[in-house]
Amino acid sequence: MKLMWEYKQKAGTITFQDFERFPIWTIEEQDDGISYEIPVRVTDPLQIDEEDLVVFVYCKICLFDGAELDGMVYIDLTNMQEYGITLVVASQEFSLFPINTRRVLNEGSPEALSDWLGKPLKVISPLTYSSPFRYPDGKRVEGEIDLLSW
Repeated sequence: MKLMWEYKQKAGTITFQDFERFPIWTIEEQDDGISYEIPVRVTDPLQIDEEDLVVFVYCKICLFDGAELDGMVYIDLTNMQEYGITLVVASQEFSLFPINTRRVLNEGSPEALSDWLGKPLKVISPLTYSSPFRYPDGKRVEGEIDLLSW
C-alpha cells in the first residue's frame, strides 16, 4: 500500500467527505508524538504492507429495520480480520470494538448503541456492514453483528 502523506490530517479530524475522496486510511504516530490519519492509495484486493498493519475503510452499515448508515470498518491486515466498526449519524460517531470477539468495549453495551440511535435493539440487530473492498483471497470486507446474542 502506498501512503499519501501529502493529504495527512491530525487523528480524529477526517470526515466522510474525506472518505469520498480516499476510501482507505491508516494512522501513524510521528516522532513528535502526534498521530496522523493518512489516506492509502486504493487497492482491491487489499494488500499487506509491513508498515501499514491496520487500515480503516469506508463501509455501508444496514440496520435490521433497513436503515442505512455511513461508517468505517477497521481491519487488521496481519490476520485479515475486521476488528471494529464506527457508525456515523449527523457527524456523530459510535464505535464498536472488538467485533470479532463478540464484545462491545466502547460506549459500554449494545443498549448504549440503542440509546444513541434512539431505536430498540430489535430493529437494529443484526446489523450488517459491507465495503467495496476484498481481501487477497477474494473474500469481501463485510459482516454481520448480532447484538442481541451478546
